[in-house]
Amino acid sequence: MKKVRALLSGGPFPIRRVGRRLLWRHPRFYRWFGILRDRGDCIKRGFDVWFGGYPRSANTHCVAAFTLANPTVPIASHWHIPAFIIHALALGKPGIFLIRRPVDPVISWTIFFQGQLTLRDSLQYYIDFHRAMLPYREQLFVSPFDSIIHHFPSVLQAFNLRFGTNYAAPAPSQQTADDCLARVEDWLRAPDGSINEFIVSRPSSKRAAIKADLLETLQESPSLRRKLKVADALFEQFTGELGPIAGTIVPFSTQRNVAPTLR
Repeated sequence: MKKVRALLSGGPFPIRRVGRRLLWRHPRFYRWFGILRDRGDCIKRGFDVWFGGYPRSANTHCVAAFTLANPTVPIASHWHIPAFIIHALALGKPGIFLIRRPVDPVISWTIFFQGQLTLRDSLQYYIDFHRAMLPYREQLFVSPFDSIIHHFPSVLQAFNLRFGTNYAAPAPSQQTADDCLARVEDWLRAPDGSINEFIVSRPSSKRAAIKADLLETLQESPSLRRKLKVADALFEQFTGELGPIAGTIVPFSTQRNVAPTLR
């Protein structure tokens, strides 16, 4: 089984891109492929709320803030593959689609893999992920990175209005911010108590120099700049009609969000 997972997780990047195009938009087709890759079961049902989006887009902060005020609610989180989100929409499950302007999460995700992933790979992942989700744009409750980080109670208030839920919001205080940070760090703390600064989901001075170097590489490469332009355009397509804080579509639709029948 380990050999199968290694084979499915690796391979030339163009082959992985073909797999994304064939499987990412079709949860039932992707299901066993994802299980074999140890990505989880994309058609599971045992959750009330979901949180998903491209990596490094405030997924962890969102979960920390939500569970701080709603510790007993079954959630599904860190969905970085469209098939999971598409199936949740088909089930009518409420959730938050997290999005961040591409340059920062793409660089952060490249750093996360410490040399195993290139900027080009991370940029293409951003493009492929959001292209797969674009047909579902109007069904998503979209919230940008800054709204989650700085205005989470307002985001959750708008979320409750959208879905008719009544989830509690954490109090907007320094203690809440400290508690969220502590949860983020504890989730990634090694047995010896240390924290890997390359992967922890918060700002890190140890990543600053690497980030600056990668940003320079991105700016100096014409081909990477072209990809970044495509990624920026996708970001605008998801966020162009959002409210100033919560990031919800204005006005709210009165129709229950139901995804098209899965093909």
